[in-house]
Amino acid sequence: DVGVLAEDGTISRRDAATVAPGVRVLVASGERIGVDGTIEAGAGLLDTALVTGESLPAAAGPGTLVFAGTLNLGAPLTVRATAAGGATLLAECVRLMEAAEARRSGFVMFADRVARAYAPVVHAVPAVQVIGTAGLFRRGVLVKSPTALERLAGIDTVVFDKTGTLTDPALHLASRHDPEALRLAASLAATSRHPLSRALTAAAGPVAPQAGVREVVGAGLELDTPAGLVRLGSAAFVGVAGEGGGPALWLARPGRAPERFDFAERLRPDAAATIAALCALGLDVQVLSGDRAEPVAAAAALAGIATWRAGCSPVDKLAAIEALAAQGRRVLMVGDGLNDGPCLAAAQVSISPSTAAEISQNAADVVFQGSSLAAVADTIRTARRMRLLCRQNIALSLAYNLLMVPVAMAGYVTPWLAALAMSSSSLLVIANSFRLRSVR
Repeated sequence: DVGVLAEDGTISRRDAATVAPGVRVLVASGERIGVDGTIEAGAGLLDTALVTGESLPAAAGPGTLVFAGTLNLGAPLTVRATAAGGATLLAECVRLMEAAEARRSGFVMFADRVARAYAPVVHAVPAVQVIGTAGLFRRGVLVKSPTALERLAGIDTVVFDKTGTLTDPALHLASRHDPEALRLAASLAATSRHPLSRALTAAAGPVAPQAGVREVVGAGLELDTPAGLVRLGSAAFVGVAGEGGGPALWLARPGRAPERFDFAERLRPDAAATIAALCALGLDVQVLSGDRAEPVAAAAALAGIATWRAGCSPVDKLAAIEALAAQGRRVLMVGDGLNDGPCLAAAQVSISPSTAAEISQNAADVVFQGSSLAAVADTIRTARRMRLLCRQNIALSLAYNLLMVPVAMAGYVTPWLAALAMSSSSLLVIANSFRLRSVR
C-alpha cells in the first residue's frame, strides 16, 4: 500500500497497483517507493541498490526521477506518479525474467525429451545425483533445479554481479581512528539508517545512541552538547573544503580538528581465491554491474578479473548475457539484486547467495549460504565430477549388458548366476558413484 495525497489535503492508503499517473504519493522515511514517478516535494537520500546496484545512496530532490522498489532513507517525499503496477520498471524486470525463463525452459524441455531415449542405459545416473546434491546441501548449497548440475558442468563463462555478490553487502570502515572519536561518531550514527552510518556503528561495536540528534537531510547529523555543536556528515556540512577520495564521513567537534572516516567496499573474504580457482578450471570470468565505473574497476582489479562493465541497467545486463549466448558461450550468472533477475533467468545456469533479493533467489538454479564465494567453484567442480561419474556408470552398464546378454541368450547363465551378476553390477555402479564424496 502507498499513501495517496488528495487535492483537498486528505491522505488515504491505496494499493500501489491502482494508482493512476498524475496522482501524488507520500513516501515516509524508511519506506520503499511503490510507484515510478518524479519527486514533487521534499529532499533526501535514496537507496537504489535493489534497482541499479549502486552501493551508496544518492541525493534526491524536486524533479528527481524515482522508481518502484527504491528505499527512502531521508525525509518524507511527495512523488508525482508516472507509472504504477504493471507499468513500473520493477514490473518490467519481472517480465524480462519470465520471458528469459520461457526461452530457457524450451531448451530444457527438448533436453528432457532427448534424455528419455537414453533411459534404459542411464538408470544408474540418479545415484550420482543423489550423492552429489546431498553433499552440496551439507556444505550449504541448495540445488533447486533437477537439471542445474548437468547444465553447470558444461559452462565456459562465469559472469558476476559486483555489489552484494562479489563484495560484501555492507561497506566497512577502512581507516583507524582515536577510540573516543569513533565512539562519539558512532553514538550519532546510531540514530541514522544511512549505509555509512550503519558501517560506522558496526565498526565501533556496542554503543548507545545519543538523545537529541538532528538529521539534516542530504548533509549529516548534528547534536548540541555543553561544549558546543557536534556534527557528523559530509565535508561541506562540517566546513571542510574539497572532500575528494572515496566514501567518507567527517566528524567536527568544538576545539578539535575535523576527523575523516573513510569507507570502502570489501570483497567477500575468498573472492580472489575463488576467481583464481575458476580461471584454473578454464573458465572466462567477467563482471556486469549497475554501479559506477570507479568501484567496479577497483573490485574487479582486487578480485583478478580483467573484463568488466559498469552502469548496466537490467536490460543492459540481459542483452550482455544474450550476446554471450549468441557467441556460443555457455554462461553461469552469479547475482543477487533485482536488476540481476532477468539475466539469472536467461543464463545457461544461475547461482545466488542467500542474501539475495527474493526475486533473484526464485530465478536462480542454485542458492548458497554464508559469506564465502568458494561455494561457486565447489559446485562447478562437483558438477563436472558428477558428469564424469555418470559417463563411467553408463559405460559400466553398457559393458555389463553387452557381455551378459549374449551369454544369457546362449543359455550359459543359471538363475543364481544371473541374480549375482545383476547385484554385482548394481553394487559396482553405486560404489563408483560414492567416489563423488571425495570431492573437496
